[in-house]
Amino acid sequence: MQHCQSINNKRRAFFRGERQQVRTKRSTEFLALIVLFVNIVGILVPPALSGIGLDQVRVWSRPSIGGCQRSSSTIFTCGAYPTDVTFADNLLPSQTKGGGGNNVIIVQDMTGVPVSKNYAFLKFDFTKVLPLPLILSHATPLNGTLWLYDLYTNGFQNASVRAYRVQSNNWNEDTLTWNNMPQPDTSHYVARQITGNNRWYNWSVTGDIQNISQIGVISFAMIAGFTSSANYAVFAATEQSIGNGWPELDISFRVPALIMHSLPNLPVLIDGRIMTADANGGLYTLLPWGLHNVSVPEALPVSEGVRMRFVSWSDDVQSATRQVDIGNNVTLSVNYRTQNRLGVISEFGTTGGSGWYFENETAVASVEPTVVFAQGLPGFLGVRHIFVSWTGECMVNAGTCSVKMNTPRVVTAVWRDDYTISIVFAILVAMVLSLTLFLRRRRRSR
Repeated sequence: MQHCQSINNKRRAFFRGERQQVRTKRSTEFLALIVLFVNIVGILVPPALSGIGLDQVRVWSRPSIGGCQRSSSTIFTCGAYPTDVTFADNLLPSQTKGGGGNNVIIVQDMTGVPVSKNYAFLKFDFTKVLPLPLILSHATPLNGTLWLYDLYTNGFQNASVRAYRVQSNNWNEDTLTWNNMPQPDTSHYVARQITGNNRWYNWSVTGDIQNISQIGVISFAMIAGFTSSANYAVFAATEQSIGNGWPELDISFRVPALIMHSLPNLPVLIDGRIMTADANGGLYTLLPWGLHNVSVPEALPVSEGVRMRFVSWSDDVQSATRQVDIGNNVTLSVNYRTQNRLGVISEFGTTGGSGWYFENETAVASVEPTVVFAQGLPGFLGVRHIFVSWTGECMVNAGTCSVKMNTPRVVTAVWRDDYTISIVFAILVAMVLSLTLFLRRRRRSR
């Protein structure tokens, strides 16, 4: 009797298992049919009708993680996969959903008692992606786009998913729960309608990533836009077997340029390479991020006695040779001023004041001493050269004079020979000789 009862129990358990497997199989087949039907509709319905705009169709091919590439002649784009990606469930507030091979992230805010909510979180570390010179230069991104690949959406009903910036990056996928999740910045978000499966969707997050080269790490929370049975979306995570569907944050930078305004045809030395400004004094050159050595001539000849002299850069750097830190576009003007040359000429003495002066500046010409003994025997005999005056634009009778340098100038010192000492000496000699002869004659007469 007991043996028969045991057999009957086993039979009942077997048939219960069979029925359960059949129900499970039918549920799976039914769900698969729904997904297949929705996907077929998504294929048949054109983008304009299904709500998928061209901006939701991903056309730029993703670089590998840590990779950057030029996406155009002047645009440089870097893409990163999340270092941490998970979601939190309000009905399981202490349970973690990330790590451990979870290959999807779920965003939902569905009606029910209680309301069922899932918030998804993604963290990106661009310190491992951006080139170091770009980080050090504090370049400002041109734009930022967050991409998620939708695997399943709740039927024909449009879901709404918002991307919020998360102020704190102090979380990881292995420990985040509903109870300890970081709070999003609810003052700013970007919304996107999710209207079909197996498609890319993007959120423009340019305003949130402006300081990415200084901060490096950034987090986002993906939250349903309203409470509805439609708000259910499943996105691929980094554990998803289809690597092409991993979440990604793309950040683009404009390749920085050095823009200079200077003299026409000014030669400019940039990192050892000579470049020349155009006929209007303009120079535009794309440069890698980081420090660059830039040099312009100290002076440029214009004509006889006229030149252009470097004064400063527009950012008050006073040296013609300098370094420029290129992060974003840098615009610099090179300031030159006209200089005129003063020539001071003198046959005797030591002149002062010769050289270059800025236009309309006042120069001082000088000569010293103003009395110079002649060379050799004439000088021994007392012949002197005495300064008389200046010729040119310096008509004063002094050892120094002022000259307005509104054009090249030459001033010449005028001297005269002075024999006064020689004459006095000759007279004294003559007197002495005369007295000597007189005394000799007198002695003889005695």
